[in-house]
Amino acid sequence: MQFKIKSSLLVLSLSLAAGFAQAEMTISGDLTGAVKLDDRGSDDKDGVYIDGTIALDGKTNIGTIPGSVVWRVSGGINNSDGGSKFNDWVSLKDAYLGLQGDYGTARLGRMQTPSYEAQDLLFTDTGLSWLAGDYGVGQGSRINNIVRYDSPTMAGFKAGAAFGFKDYSDDGNGSGKTYDVAAQYKLAGLQLDGTYQKRRGVTDDIEIAGTTATNTFNSETYYTGARYEFQNGFGLTAGYKHHVFNPGAEVKQGQWLAQASYKQNQHAVYLSYANLDDVSVNGSKRSDSGAQAYAARYNYSLNQNNIAFIEGRYVQNDTNSAIGAGDHAFDYSGKAGQDTSRVMVGMKTVF
Repeated sequence: MQFKIKSSLLVLSLSLAAGFAQAEMTISGDLTGAVKLDDRGSDDKDGVYIDGTIALDGKTNIGTIPGSVVWRVSGGINNSDGGSKFNDWVSLKDAYLGLQGDYGTARLGRMQTPSYEAQDLLFTDTGLSWLAGDYGVGQGSRINNIVRYDSPTMAGFKAGAAFGFKDYSDDGNGSGKTYDVAAQYKLAGLQLDGTYQKRRGVTDDIEIAGTTATNTFNSETYYTGARYEFQNGFGLTAGYKHHVFNPGAEVKQGQWLAQASYKQNQHAVYLSYANLDDVSVNGSKRSDSGAQAYAARYNYSLNQNNIAFIEGRYVQNDTNSAIGAGDHAFDYSGKAGQDTSRVMVGMKTVF
């Protein structure tokens, strides 16, 4: 019996080894390093900024089924928490397994939602991502317990849809479900995007105005926008994003986003504007609770995988608004109504 068990384990080990040997595996990632000046309202958070991702991807062709098996495990590093413990710096990002072929890509595990990924791809490295894809109370960006499908591109159109089950760590009484869709259409220089996410009975830690609390909530987020890139290097992007967050009281806010860009050879310039509407609570608008935000970014391409950049952000908060200019807009310290800003000079490498 012992020999049979050892033999079975040996066969299994050899099979796994053979599978890995036949797989295409790649290591990829990015790392941003910069010096930043952060004014968060009543205090500063100046210093060194480090943010990055490292990913291990695999792809294996299987003759018995059409397409390939794909998987990814990735982690992130960020020093914003300022602690000295391992968990203060490192986090799990993606961990999924799926199938990919002419029919599209189907995955399960932990990964970005289609709606968040669509907005993230639009505004990353342009200076506006912190008030675009990253902004939204209760919005799910990465979900642990998710099934996702992405269609192939057909005549310029592609779409993605995902369903998130209740998280295993969610001890709340709600259903904990997430529904998420995103669609995109491209024709020449025109790009149209639309996303929608609905969450029901989710329990999570929510940070608002520098204070974190556990809430069980419903939320709804949608984005619609257009981009046009001219042949001379100029580009225009405009969109509208709307949020509903309900932990017992329904909180609504809309925001308008606009960006002009210019790309030529090694140079790229982005000028952005965001208008955050007054917040509505249970149908009643709270006066002077909106904000105006401005951002400018210049990227200089050192080579195919490296850029140097300078970025500035400025937020004019209304009397009852508390929005920061950091990567997490609700990381704000001080009284409502104070202006906030960030200036950052650094470099990003992609590998």
